[in-house]
Amino acid sequence: MYCQKCGTKRNGHAAFCGACGERFLEGGRQQEEITPRTDSFPSSLVGFSSRAHDKEILRAAGKNKKSALGCAVFLLLAFPIGFLLAGIFMESMPLDEAMIIGVGLGLLMFVISIVRILSMKKNTWEGTVTDKTYKDKTRRDNSDNVTYYREYKVSLLTTQGKKKSIIEQDARRPMYDYLQVGDRVKYHPAFGTYEKYDKSRDRIIYCNICARENPMENERCTRCHNYLFK
Repeated sequence: MYCQKCGTKRNGHAAFCGACGERFLEGGRQQEEITPRTDSFPSSLVGFSSRAHDKEILRAAGKNKKSALGCAVFLLLAFPIGFLLAGIFMESMPLDEAMIIGVGLGLLMFVISIVRILSMKKNTWEGTVTDKTYKDKTRRDNSDNVTYYREYKVSLLTTQGKKKSIIEQDARRPMYDYLQVGDRVKYHPAFGTYEKYDKSRDRIIYCNICARENPMENERCTRCHNYLFK
């Protein structure tokens, strides 16, 4: 069987194409030629995608929230247990001190995770990129060692007049490179990702579910296999 989108031969019984991420059709005869797409999603690359409201994407958002909640519970338990064991087996750490530190860190990480989960329930917002800047900075660790790094900032102004920003560091700056001043964007809080309004001149597109970079011709993400917001 060959992919109906890019023509790549299917690898065994894979559900998705390894080249472009397209789902293989089942139940029909084996495809020997590339067939045109027949889905109802819009082909225009100008405008915010309606795929954010697709049932498949909504299920992914639900899984994302459940994973975040599971992580919060894990951190709440892991730190106290870890420091309890350290207090039992390490002479340098008194048991009562270990428990205080473990419970404190566990509660702190739990609160941070809950705040993140609550932020995922907020409404989407739209805005425009107003500026892009970078600044060289330094940080010191506990041993007083100095590390130099560059901080990249993308400034945005929402349609409600609020100022927002995207902060990235060093080589991890996908949005700084992807977005340009004047671009309209939409923020999807369920995934913590941004969608560009006009994608017609782009060669790549970022998955709004897992943030993976994909070629623009893909319909699905090569990592999570969810639909790209096109």
